[in-house]
Amino acid sequence: MCGLVSMAAIAGDKRVNMPVGYSTTVELPANVTKVVLSDPRVVDVSRNGRKVTFTGQNRGSTSAIVHVKEGRKQTTHRLAVYVATDKYALPY
Repeated sequence: MCGLVSMAAIAGDKRVNMPVGYSTTVELPANVTKVVLSDPRVVDVSRNGRKVTFTGQNRGSTSAIVHVKEGRKQTTHRLAVYVATDKYALPY
């Protein structure tokens, strides 16, 4: 199962939640050049253009720093990624 979230939708708290085995795609305002995770055991990451897909691998949390580039301008976005054991353990 996969969900799509735009950066505008998570601009306030910048948090992504998913159960193990599920994925969530985040759309950013510019092309993603790099994603750095504080704990890469928690999620797998793939990027394609302006989109980053996180797939929950193990229960836990990690910080993701997403580097984007539009023209000569480079910026970073910080996301808190939480992976729950199942969908019933997700925070509301």
